[in-house]
Amino acid sequence: FQPASGVGAMGYGTYSVDAGGAWSYLIDDANPAVNGLNLGETLTDSFTITTEDGTTETVTVTIEGAN
Repeated sequence: FQPASGVGAMGYGTYSVDAGGAWSYLIDDANPAVNGLNLGETLTDSFTITTEDGTTETVTVTIEGAN
C-alpha cells in the first residue's frame, strides 16, 4: 500500500494508512456534526487507499452517536 494520511471526504475525522495496509481513523469530536450526534444517529465518512500497483479502494467509516 502507499502510505497516506489526511482528512476524510466529509471532514468528520482524519485517517492514516501504512505500507502494510493497516489503517486508522480518528474522529474529530470538535466537529459540530459529530459532537451533535444523538444515540442511534449516524454519519459516514470515507477515504481512498491505494495499493502499490495503483489499485484504489474506498474505505467507508460509520460514526455512531453515543449521547
